[in-house]
Amino acid sequence: HRLSWVLAKAFMVKPSIDLARLRAAMGTVQARHDSLRSTFHKIDGVWTVQIAKKLSPALTVRDLGDVSREAVLREAKSIIEQDMDITIGPLFEVYALKTATHGDCLLVRAHHLIVDAWSNLVLLEDLIKSYLGMPIVGKAMTHKQFAARIEELYRSPEIKTMNQYWLEYARKTPVDNHVGRVAKGLRPNASGADLAPTQRLQMALDADDHKQLVKRAKKAGTTPFALIAASYVATMARLAEQEEVSVRCIDANRTDSAIGKFVGFVGSIGTLACKAGPAVSIEELAANIYKDMLSHRAHNAPGYELPGIVNSRVKSGRFSMSSFVPTDMAKRSPFAKLFQSALDQKFSAFSLDIEALPVELPTILGNELDLRATIFGDSTHLALDHDIAAFTPAEARQILISMVETLGFKATARAQIEIFGPWGAAGDIEALTPEDALSNDPAESKKDHGRRAMAPSTG
Repeated sequence: HRLSWVLAKAFMVKPSIDLARLRAAMGTVQARHDSLRSTFHKIDGVWTVQIAKKLSPALTVRDLGDVSREAVLREAKSIIEQDMDITIGPLFEVYALKTATHGDCLLVRAHHLIVDAWSNLVLLEDLIKSYLGMPIVGKAMTHKQFAARIEELYRSPEIKTMNQYWLEYARKTPVDNHVGRVAKGLRPNASGADLAPTQRLQMALDADDHKQLVKRAKKAGTTPFALIAASYVATMARLAEQEEVSVRCIDANRTDSAIGKFVGFVGSIGTLACKAGPAVSIEELAANIYKDMLSHRAHNAPGYELPGIVNSRVKSGRFSMSSFVPTDMAKRSPFAKLFQSALDQKFSAFSLDIEALPVELPTILGNELDLRATIFGDSTHLALDHDIAAFTPAEARQILISMVETLGFKATARAQIEIFGPWGAAGDIEALTPEDALSNDPAESKKDHGRRAMAPSTG
């Protein structure tokens, strides 16, 4: 079990939640999306998904009485941190935490095997629209249709071109980043095998800084996220004292319009090989990153995770970055900003006042350091999740500050950084051995037998 496999959102809602309408809305949404009725089972050594034809809504109601807002947050976080058994379910749950003075807390949590960040918007939009009696336009893709679409993509001639592209790109990828656990003489945290505590640091650029970021990106012929990525890469290169570094870049990869409304786990993980020496400006580095990202996206099929390349090429000191820039979502959904923002947001419409609460868990999935950037409208939010054994809280804070200062926002960098966590137990952290130095892939290390904690693949 990994807490990072639980995705959750929580909101304060006024007026009080109508429980009958909420239960009916849950039933509508569960009937619409197959994944919400899923459980996973190992049959003859192979993991498979089973989808129930019908499932009673998993709605839990708790009356907290006259409590403080902080008490509501503590209760919400304690619920989110509870285990989810993928073989029994349910893997989609809703809690209504009723209070006497603050309104009601609506908490929605689901296992990462059945949803991803993109799915959150689709799922929560459908839930609220159903609750309000609004029509839900269009049909959702079923799990069977999704599987057929993936098979169609993988049987296409383009898949050979894609594989060749990645094999050639992997040959120029630096294999080691001398930072994190390996720099401390510890065994690298490969694919989440070591259950070390994790912590999240996050901050927001104000509207003026955001405008400067957008203006600077436009002038450089790139994007705000590419500039953020460049500041991240440059910071890690300085920390590692090497000019070439590798990062994993995670993409929800919903560029395939056929799966735009599919609620499930869809993602591609690519490697970015970056040269970030002192002679390379941030704008030049951003342009190179942007060029590679566009090329990667053009060569990726949905669900493709580069088997044998990411794990074998990017060895020690692994870190990643991911972006969420829901521009297209904003055009079709009034709820997008509320659901996808990294920090608190408020939303009032349809007789409801909804406020997002900061209860999300860090989602380190096999990385010692994970940067997440959310760019929406006139705001930029940064979240840095870190394995405490790889980077101390002070080191992670300095990385975030250095990133923002590299972008030219020194005043913002010295502003207060919000800290969440730590989450998780100490785990089994071992000293680095010669065997570990050769490979940090759990499949190749005898020490990892029986210790892997990653959730099974849906195949």
